[in-house]
Amino acid sequence: MSAIRLDWLENNRFEGVDSEGHTVVVSTSGPGDGLGFKPTAPLLLALAGCTSVDVGSILQKKRQMLAS
Repeated sequence: MSAIRLDWLENNRFEGVDSEGHTVVVSTSGPGDGLGFKPTAPLLLALAGCTSVDVGSILQKKRQMLAS
């Protein structure tokens, strides 16, 4: 299982770091500031990513090509 660290940067801004050093900025700042994901967005991204990997694996096992 991978480890995750969340570091406070300033105000309501945090930097998430995984065990391989990948980072993502999470912020609750106002719209349009471009300073990071809202906290719920990475959750939805993780769900979409996991689902996509599963669907791709199933299609590959069924010898079906993934078009888009």
